[in-house]
Amino acid sequence: MLSGSRYFLRLLKGSTGHCKNRSKCSASPVLRSCSQTKLQAFFFARYLRNPCVVPHSHGATQSWRFFSCKDLLESEQENWRACSAKYMAMTKRIKQRLEAHYDKYSSSLSSPAIRFGEYVYFEENGCIFRSKLGEVEWAAHEILFYTTQKNLQCRHVYLCDFNKKHSELVYTEHDTRYFVDLYRTKDKRFLTINSNSKNASEVWLVDSHHPFKSPVLVQQRTEGVLYHVEHRNNELYILTTYGDPVGYKLMKASVDSCGLENWLSIYTVKENTKLIDLEMFKDYCVAFLKFCGHLYLDIFSFVSNSVHNVKLPAWACSFELDPHPEYTASTFYFWLISPVQPPVRFAYSVMKNSLIEHTEQEVPVTMNCHTVRLEAKSKDETCVPITVFHKANSKELRRMPLLVHVYGAYGIDLNMSFKAENLMLIKDGWILAYCHVRGGGELGLRWHKDGSMTKKHNGIQDLQACIKLLHELGYSQPALTALTSVSAGGVLAGALYNNDPHLIRAMVLQAPFLDVLNTMLDPHLPLTIEEQEEWGNPLVDETCKEYIQSYCPYQNIRPQNYPSAFITASENDQRIPLAGLLRYICKLRKAVQAFHAQDNCTKVKGLQMPNILLDVQPGGSHCAPSWDDSLNQVSSLCSFLQSKRETAQISAIHCGDNCSHVVR
Repeated sequence: MLSGSRYFLRLLKGSTGHCKNRSKCSASPVLRSCSQTKLQAFFFARYLRNPCVVPHSHGATQSWRFFSCKDLLESEQENWRACSAKYMAMTKRIKQRLEAHYDKYSSSLSSPAIRFGEYVYFEENGCIFRSKLGEVEWAAHEILFYTTQKNLQCRHVYLCDFNKKHSELVYTEHDTRYFVDLYRTKDKRFLTINSNSKNASEVWLVDSHHPFKSPVLVQQRTEGVLYHVEHRNNELYILTTYGDPVGYKLMKASVDSCGLENWLSIYTVKENTKLIDLEMFKDYCVAFLKFCGHLYLDIFSFVSNSVHNVKLPAWACSFELDPHPEYTASTFYFWLISPVQPPVRFAYSVMKNSLIEHTEQEVPVTMNCHTVRLEAKSKDETCVPITVFHKANSKELRRMPLLVHVYGAYGIDLNMSFKAENLMLIKDGWILAYCHVRGGGELGLRWHKDGSMTKKHNGIQDLQACIKLLHELGYSQPALTALTSVSAGGVLAGALYNNDPHLIRAMVLQAPFLDVLNTMLDPHLPLTIEEQEEWGNPLVDETCKEYIQSYCPYQNIRPQNYPSAFITASENDQRIPLAGLLRYICKLRKAVQAFHAQDNCTKVKGLQMPNILLDVQPGGSHCAPSWDDSLNQVSSLCSFLQSKRETAQISAIHCGDNCSHVVR
């Protein structure tokens, strides 16, 4: 239900892994699939209004060239070519190892849609479609509803009648804080038009039996109330944040009287529990939950109005439901995953109340890797969960390198899906630590609210507490610790980089958000207005402006002994404009040079200049490059980390562990 109503998360989810469930796809496999299955190729773009979004067209975000950053870009590209040459041999070896891991542990999960270039190919009703659209849903035979995307937002919904070969506008969202998506209820009775911001929802019903009738409003948007709609036996089942306690509840109401005043609560998610997803079936629904780092199922029977709780294996960190589950089935299938465990397929029989593992591996990865769950006390005494992975039977953990992952934004969980590179790092003796700080969604809605707006410092202090605890417990040391994040997670990582550079040796960021203040002061950027519900509105609130300035990574760069940094970016990324990253790198280099030019620095034995690297890839992808680019990028990141590990270990041999504060 949640995955079906993805709303703004599909646009903002920056914790997506480099190669999560990614196929080595090209046009030819798509065409081969077409011929092998004898499906009809039906390209319908000609009938759709405004189906294409042209980069840099009128109304789109200006490219970096308009920011007079061309010289800076060329300089950084030249610097990257020179520096990457030093890692070339190591990068090549790592790439070969990664390819072997990908081939061995290629995910069994597959997306019903395949992206190639500007197009998305997908199968519907026995046809292969090619589209540049946002989302599509069938309301009835030959009747298709679809959205179009412009400046990263879907705001218009169209109906396409294939019989008459024309399309018409059905819905327009005028508030720029809201994103529009489409969903079809599991019983196929209604299609829903969902308009969501981070704090409110509005759902319109389209009757699949009468798709040309005007959509019917379920409940007008109300600040603080998010909701998603399913249908069963002429009743709406509404997953919502409405009412106490804070968190999601499942409510129901008659289709004919579906206003909020008629919503009746039938199931409530427990406090401090994260609702990951909720899936509807004919006679029951399944809530996938996370509590204290462990995954659970709550199975609610519509027949008996009872809830059955199932604890899932302790090693599991995330899950994926089988695509297109059978609505009337009494058994459902899903996959359990961890960062170091490829997907394992499970089945649960509601009739027998039994959990069955369907996939067996010759050598279970979890047997070769130890999983530890910790809690760090933040500055305000809040307990912050940490998940740690390291090679089983490891000795002298203090001398092993540590890679710390963090995100902490938008109420999105830190990405705990499987990545083949994690297995390679574990095999090479790395410790992997995932810090579930406030601002993310690991402990429910309140966990997000306690790390957003004017509480962003909570997430920064959480991260600091996590790294300090890891070191205190003997998990590595500052000289062997690297910090990594993606997209909006760069805010917390960049803040710690400024505030506590002595805690880490290196920072690795992918398409990071580092200039919060200037971005939020520019209302012409695609997501600025919508982002105000996460960061605040410094355009009208001076207090908010000062608060953002207090933690913004770009604003707080100063001359000091910084660790090395490796940042990757895309040239035409609309979400993270390249101009801001170039300004950040330029300011950081000047601060590093100013610090090392001081007289007292020249007298410190072993003090070295950090490596500040920016790898700019062509194109406009945000945290989701093509297969080859992704493989090259991950190989470069791992090579950079490995080089920092080797120099730190050599330094430790010569001057002992106490030299970590000078060698970068």
